[in-house]
Amino acid sequence: MLKIETDFQLIDVQAPRQTNSYDCGIYLLLFAEYFLKSPPDDVCSPHEPDWFDHSVADAHRDKIRDEILRIAYRQSPGSPG
Repeated sequence: MLKIETDFQLIDVQAPRQTNSYDCGIYLLLFAEYFLKSPPDDVCSPHEPDWFDHSVADAHRDKIRDEILRIAYRQSPGSPG
């Protein structure tokens, strides 16, 4: 049985922040990727606001969009792939 602890500690992490209302998922994915590739010495305080900049988020959004479109095309009726 999974036991969920009720005593959580909120940590304000200084990480790259989105500047619009639609890139929260992109920033979350990039934060997780960069955090796992290069974890900070103190994982309770990963203050890395310069891990990536907005151009990296833009490119990541485009990459995900292209992959979704590629999959949708392959699954559409009559597609060759």
